[in-house]
Amino acid sequence: MKVPFSLLETHCYVYADRPNYEAGYETQLDRLLSPEEADRFANWYGNKLQASDRTPAATYFVSWLRGFAGAAMTTVACGATLDWSLSNWSVLSYEQGGYTRFAFYAHDSTVIGSPKVGRERWMQEQLDGFFGRTLAPLFRSLSQAVSVPEIQLWRLQATGLQYFVQYAEKELNASDAAALRRLSEYITAGMSPAHFGLRTNPLHISIRMIDNPYEPGGQIAMKAACCLAFKVGGSGYCYTCPRLTSRQRSLMKEKILAGQQA
Repeated sequence: MKVPFSLLETHCYVYADRPNYEAGYETQLDRLLSPEEADRFANWYGNKLQASDRTPAATYFVSWLRGFAGAAMTTVACGATLDWSLSNWSVLSYEQGGYTRFAFYAHDSTVIGSPKVGRERWMQEQLDGFFGRTLAPLFRSLSQAVSVPEIQLWRLQATGLQYFVQYAEKELNASDAAALRRLSEYITAGMSPAHFGLRTNPLHISIRMIDNPYEPGGQIAMKAACCLAFKVGGSGYCYTCPRLTSRQRSLMKEKILAGQQA
């Protein structure tokens, strides 16, 4: 029973204690369930993104929540868990490298071990609770605040978590990596839609692979939903955006490759 906090801090931006950052925005996560606080956050983050409207505040924040969810999955895969209730966690923003980043920290980081008997079901139950009682209410609040469909936020989370698992399993020992893969399969194919408050499991997606111009000869997964980057100041459509036509993606690939050769 060991929580890999070094991995969580480096790749999930999840901390056992408050990190020493000067916060631009900071709140306890359960406060984001309040329409007033969710609205305040959307206004603040939308302005930081220089977005044409507030919708990217939700889609971009979901990309940071991927780390939070990945931390919960990794911890459980390692045979332990923390109190993942929203009231036990806060989020803060900080500036680094010209970008606004987010970190999540626990108020109580007491480690809870897994049982010796029935561990597999215990792991699944931990994630049932995390997705159903922690992430789902937060996604619902963000969705309502900026009028972005919940399913769009979950689809972005689905793609992001698949990226995360592919990376994280390389950082774990064989046993924990195998457990993480099983948990990834469970949340996408075995978890009840009831935990999401939806009619279908939004993490159950088909992955479409496309050419990866950043690693010629390789492939990269297309996003399952648009992150609305085209609404953000100085940005455009992502190469992996599902809204692009094949022609548009081909032209973007040519530009990326030309830039690498310049």
